[in-house]
Amino acid sequence: MGKYGTAPRNVAVSMIVVVVLFSILYLPCGSLENIDLPADLPNWRIRVINSIYHSIITFLTIGYGSDFIQQTIWGRVLSGFEGFFGLFLMAYFTVSFAKKVLR
Repeated sequence: MGKYGTAPRNVAVSMIVVVVLFSILYLPCGSLENIDLPADLPNWRIRVINSIYHSIITFLTIGYGSDFIQQTIWGRVLSGFEGFFGLFLMAYFTVSFAKKVLR
C-alpha cells in the first residue's frame, strides 16, 4: 500500500469502502430475514438496510446471534471473505494508529 496505507485515516476510509462494497454484493445473494423494521417500508429499502446491517456485523466480526443467516451459498462465501477482510483491516488500522501515536 505504500505511503497511502500508513495513515489511520486512509485505512479507516478503506474499511468503509469494503463495508459498502460487500453491502452491494449481498443484495443479489438472497434474503436476510428477521430484522424488525417498520412494515410500511418498501421491500427494496428493507433489503438495502438488511445488507448494510449484515455487512457491518460481519466486517466487525460481532456475530449474528439469532438475527439471521445467509440463505445462499454465495452469500455465505461472501460473508467468510468479508470476515477475513474485517480482521485484516482492523489489525492494520490498529498498527497504523499505534505507529502514528508512537512517532
